[in-house]
Amino acid sequence: MRIDVLMVLQISQAYFPYLLGLYICLIGIQFMFGFWMLSLYLQGKRENKTPAPYIIAITFFFLCLAVGRVIFAWFDFVLTSFNDATYPTYAWVWKIATGISMFGLAFFAYQLETKPLQNKTHGVLTLIVIVFIVIMVIYPVVDLPSYNIDQFFEVGAIIPIAVTPFIYFYLAAQVPGYKVSGVIIGVGLIVYALGEVAIAEFVVVIIQNLGYTREFVYTAAQVFKIVGMILIGSAFVKELRRWH
Repeated sequence: MRIDVLMVLQISQAYFPYLLGLYICLIGIQFMFGFWMLSLYLQGKRENKTPAPYIIAITFFFLCLAVGRVIFAWFDFVLTSFNDATYPTYAWVWKIATGISMFGLAFFAYQLETKPLQNKTHGVLTLIVIVFIVIMVIYPVVDLPSYNIDQFFEVGAIIPIAVTPFIYFYLAAQVPGYKVSGVIIGVGLIVYALGEVAIAEFVVVIIQNLGYTREFVYTAAQVFKIVGMILIGSAFVKELRRWH
């Protein structure tokens, strides 16, 4: 019986090359947009000689997600082979990858509060994300139940970002010239968040119980994240070019 359960909770190794290809594609897109925006920041600083911290925050958002995804690839393909029974053993690697990625969310919240919201939220969204990062890092993981509990803190860090698409939809409706970019960023954030939440282990189990395979869940999650990153990145690049 135990062997059957493990087979259900594992991904077939024959599927690994396809999933790895999606990981590499996502990592490449995140690094590309991160360095693209960094070049726009440096160009704007050279031409305008004025600091633009929100652009650096967006840059770190993409780069943190990329670095975190590289570590996740090591965790998923090398250390655990997607076998959830081994997740607690390498929880420290998962914590590092998740912490770096969540710091990317904190940078995103910062740029949101700094530029579009003009500091009206007084850094509350950024602070909430950072608090969840700290809790996630220090929470002890000794078995699979405690690992699943720790993942709830990761989801908690995403919750403040959940309001972000609606902020961008509002900006799209209110700010002249921002209609298309605001909508694209908002939709991209929703799509990316769906992909991020879908691979939380407790969510994977729920989806599996609905009759979908583990391979389907991970494939759909990576595709959602790739599409979300392309939408967010392309819209930000367009806006940064317009601002500078």
